[in-house]
Amino acid sequence: VGLIQSGNRKYRNEYVVIGAHFDHLGTGGAGTGSRKPNTIGIHSGADDNASGTAGLLEIAQKLVSQKSRLKRSVLLLGFDAEEKGLLGAKYFVENPPGSFQTEDMFAMVNLDAVGRLEGRPLQVFATDSAYEWPFMAQGIGFTIGVPSEFPAQTIASSDHVSFLNEGIPAIHVFSGTHNDYHRTSDSAD
Repeated sequence: VGLIQSGNRKYRNEYVVIGAHFDHLGTGGAGTGSRKPNTIGIHSGADDNASGTAGLLEIAQKLVSQKSRLKRSVLLLGFDAEEKGLLGAKYFVENPPGSFQTEDMFAMVNLDAVGRLEGRPLQVFATDSAYEWPFMAQGIGFTIGVPSEFPAQTIASSDHVSFLNEGIPAIHVFSGTHNDYHRTSDSAD
């Protein structure tokens, strides 16, 4: 858990949560993805966890340098046990640490498997959880040139769902599935 506190006294105690999970599937079969599978059967999760946590750290670095411009405070969360049933995120929203309260969480952005866009549009799930989400997500294409799409269904197997279940607007940013998704071949190469 990391906190970047806003200087805005009116909204300082409202939090935008940015999260990613760092667990993966552990060990298993060698897999048959499009890349050569690793031979010891370890699910590295280069896209399906490392890309989100790397993005989380990059965002943290950028936000710290822009701290004075933040309207709300930002909680940066690295979750565990996403692959075991969203246990880390569920525990966090049901038992926020210290003085944090669930009702003070303004919104949540979940970075899960964001590393293999490969020319495809960025998928943004659960944009119906707040009126503003579709407009903000459309802005991705205009500000950084990455087209985005908003699938109607919500993927109920990632950390944002724990926040949605508590009534907190949340989106899931996702680059899409690929031949290495949930396979031992999802490695750094």
